Amino acid sequence: MRDDPLLSTLQKAAGRRLPRRLLVIGGFSQDLAEGLGAEATSRLHLAAFDADSPLHAGSWDAVLWRLPAHWSQLELERLRDLPAPRGRIFLVVQSRERRRLVLELSGLGFAILEAHSVGLPTATDGVSVLVARGDEYLVRSYREGDETSILDLFAPAFHTSRSLDHWRWKFLDNPYGGRRITLATTGDGRLAAHYAGYPALFTEAHDGHLVDIPVLQIGDTMTDPAFRAHGRGPTSLLGRSVRHFYAAYCENAVGFNYGVNTGNIQRFSLRFVGAERVEEIPFRRRDGSPPATTGHYAVARRHSVDGAFDRLFRRAAPAYGALLRRDQIALRWRYLDCPDRPGFVLLAARRWRRLVAWAVFRRVGDELRWVDALTTPRHAGAAADLLAAALHLPEHAGVEEVTAWFPDRPAWWHRQVEALGLVRAPEPDDLALMTVPHQRPDAADRLRHAYYTRGDSDLA
Repeated sequence: MRDDPLLSTLQKAAGRRLPRRLLVIGGFSQDLAEGLGAEATSRLHLAAFDADSPLHAGSWDAVLWRLPAHWSQLELERLRDLPAPRGRIFLVVQSRERRRLVLELSGLGFAILEAHSVGLPTATDGVSVLVARGDEYLVRSYREGDETSILDLFAPAFHTSRSLDHWRWKFLDNPYGGRRITLATTGDGRLAAHYAGYPALFTEAHDGHLVDIPVLQIGDTMTDPAFRAHGRGPTSLLGRSVRHFYAAYCENAVGFNYGVNTGNIQRFSLRFVGAERVEEIPFRRRDGSPPATTGHYAVARRHSVDGAFDRLFRRAAPAYGALLRRDQIALRWRYLDCPDRPGFVLLAARRWRRLVAWAVFRRVGDELRWVDALTTPRHAGAAADLLAAALHLPEHAGVEEVTAWFPDRPAWWHRQVEALGLVRAPEPDDLALMTVPHQRPDAADRLRHAYYTRGDSDLA
């Protein structure tokens, strides 16, 4: 019995707090219960549980339940009040049911303290052990109307405001899907924490073919300051929201999540939610004087996009190796439909009437942000003409510096960026690119070889 991997996992989960009084619910041998060090045990068939039973007194240090093949939300609700205050509940479930159990527990007001996987030599499918306890907070997916409280939380969390139009554009109107939002609330419905993302497509070139990987850009991670002291790390309301979000929107659904974070959330993500730090943001700057132009390209502002942008993306993408999709669907949503003001300026460069390059700019105070760009190695020189045209626009008159996020790859684009005087500098907010692997465990390495810009974040 001592070699039983399930017992070993339960002993590890129990740690030093071995339950002296243990309530066992079906499916376990007496030897396993005794292996947990319990001095007193009782057995119960949950289906026959009666609220008037003396077992409802809540005097158990822990409850151990092996979920049957068919279990219900009602049984979980009955389970919630069986242990003593802050007593733990050990749940053993088939691994294929773990995701459903996480979502159900979160929505019923259980705090999930730990999760373990167990391989059983006699079973075709492994099992998972979840350790939980009852709590006053609920963690659930977005419901229509939640946006009011989300926007109310944005100001105290980030010391700025967010419009309803921006929120709808970002989380409901994304062409690749919306409503990837998890909320932690009090029992009376007050929003305490929020974790969200929006879908994108990460495109890789393989032997001349472009392969898309669904990913999620994480943004607007926030906790009401009044609730930041509740729990710690994975048991904090933000940590619990992350666990729900991964189960609801990431498992078996996306290659990886990514986001651009400051130092505090970086440390939280690295320690508690399985994140990896890819690299510091490749921040660049130059003065606001226009560069010399090549004179080879006709540059014009665009207020719409069409199939020419799709064709350019297909031609250009192999030269970048890996990047987020930049076709007309993505460009229209990200830049032209964005309701923020001042808006984005999309400039297109043509040679012999053919679209060969484009760039996106946005003025913020005296800074002109070069937000995005795409071209081919043959027409990399068009970058100078695009930047010069941007700096000559009336709305950009008087800018003092140009900033951009461009990594040192691909090499042909890096050479062009440096020729334009965009030199690396420390990122003012200590930002870093972070990722959480899901279906693609090598996500961090993929991103270290990918091209990205400020427009691939939600900080443009």
